[in-house]
Amino acid sequence: MSLGKDLAIVRNKLGLTLEEIQGQIKIPIYVIQSIENDSIFSEIETNKTYTRSFVRSYAKVLKLSDSLIVEALDLIEAGMYAAGTILDDELAKKHSPLIKPDVLDDHSENSKLIFVKPDIEEAPQKPTPTVENVNWADLGRQFNEPTANPKIIFPVVIALVIIGIAIVIYIYREPIFSIFKSSDEPEISEVLESNNQQILTDVVSDSTSLNTTDHAAQDSEPVNNSILQNNDSQVSNSVYTTGFSSVLADTITVTVYAAFNKLEPVRITSDFNWRTNPFWMEQGEAFNFSFVDTLLIRGQYNRMLLLFNGHAIDDPFGNYYDNTFDSIILTRNILSDEQYFVQPPADFPFEIGAPDSLVSPLQN
Repeated sequence: MSLGKDLAIVRNKLGLTLEEIQGQIKIPIYVIQSIENDSIFSEIETNKTYTRSFVRSYAKVLKLSDSLIVEALDLIEAGMYAAGTILDDELAKKHSPLIKPDVLDDHSENSKLIFVKPDIEEAPQKPTPTVENVNWADLGRQFNEPTANPKIIFPVVIALVIIGIAIVIYIYREPIFSIFKSSDEPEISEVLESNNQQILTDVVSDSTSLNTTDHAAQDSEPVNNSILQNNDSQVSNSVYTTGFSSVLADTITVTVYAAFNKLEPVRITSDFNWRTNPFWMEQGEAFNFSFVDTLLIRGQYNRMLLLFNGHAIDDPFGNYYDNTFDSIILTRNILSDEQYFVQPPADFPFEIGAPDSLVSPLQN
């Protein structure tokens, strides 16, 4: 098993550093290193789907054919991959006819890729119809062919209608299924609502603390008591500024704030378990999500704000969206920027105001 070493050979030939790769695909450096030393393929706790996606994203930066990498990953899972497989001349030509490896199989420093222009055969031109070359007998047969049997057309139309309905149901399955959900089975947002009310009550009645439910509470920072006031007008800013820290903890917490409309839903993937969970949030609600190194966020990006350490993350979609995963990807490296470790403003910096409530839902 040496796919990682083969990818490292190609990266070195292209003159790319690990940091340049990480800057393009927004994957932590240690993940890229685990690809190149092949340890990622033997880690049991790593989801195979994420492993394949990480490797394919890495290979894409190296301009390698996606079908070539998919076949190499299949060989690894079957225990049949051998060193130099993706550099093999015949295999590379099979998957990438526009890229011809030149002595790549000898793994020498003089190896290079040659791009060749494929030969395109021009389609034969049909002769211009004239009175002499028209097949009058065939033309008459075409006009005399019987029309399709209506008994056949009707079932075909019915089948197409059924397929169309099935496609619509699949696309809009979440809102449709929510209509038929039993009233005895509360929505996730309803379950969290009671927690929200309890949090607001605690903030108003006790100016020295803000109680939140957090499955990683031992890593949280103490409440900033100086900004908690015992009146309703200060509740939002108290929620917004609670938890400021001057250092980056082992467990990182990012707040997703449904600032401009409700999120229906927002999907969160934390590296605690690499499981994607949906959360339905009403406008004004804010949820805390914890992770160690990587957090993926997918939803209605123009409706949300992302907050970290009392600061709003600047243009997260424009700066950190990854098309491969269809998600915003936040990493420890991104949140280590010194801009997040200055004292946050006492008042929320946006006209829409700070969150009404803050909840830390369990994600296990």
